[in-house]
Amino acid sequence: MSKVYTDRNGNSFTYVNNQRMPIGGNSNFATQNQYNKPKKRKTGCKKGTYINGDGEKRDMIRAWRPDPFAKNGFESAMAVPCHDTSFKNKGDVKGYENWVVTIQNSMGKKLWNGIYNVTKGIVSIPDLALVMSPNGQGSYGHFSSKRD
Repeated sequence: MSKVYTDRNGNSFTYVNNQRMPIGGNSNFATQNQYNKPKKRKTGCKKGTYINGDGEKRDMIRAWRPDPFAKNGFESAMAVPCHDTSFKNKGDVKGYENWVVTIQNSMGKKLWNGIYNVTKGIVSIPDLALVMSPNGQGSYGHFSSKRD
């Protein structure tokens, strides 16, 4: 049997595989410690700028999330405007630009077409049903269309 210790409050405990385990009355010791930890952020998105080859400042959006193809993997995405980007007007809706999105995960690196909504400041990738939104805390994930 392993050695039994007592803390300041009179609770008995022992160590099993270098982890503190309670003995007797305080059986929820392990679950109490779980709630004291800060919540880990799993996805995110930030907006920034970079300097292109011509020396001009351009906008970019970076995003990250857990890799859907790997157990402990990580997926990152970076969206930048196309070289000849211009506003596209579609009927009443104005302010769309073509952007290039690079997504890197455990499967490798791939380029995708993205649509940047200038008024909302988000990039959507229609082929993958993903959206990159740096607004607020920033989010990166799947979107679903509204159905009538």
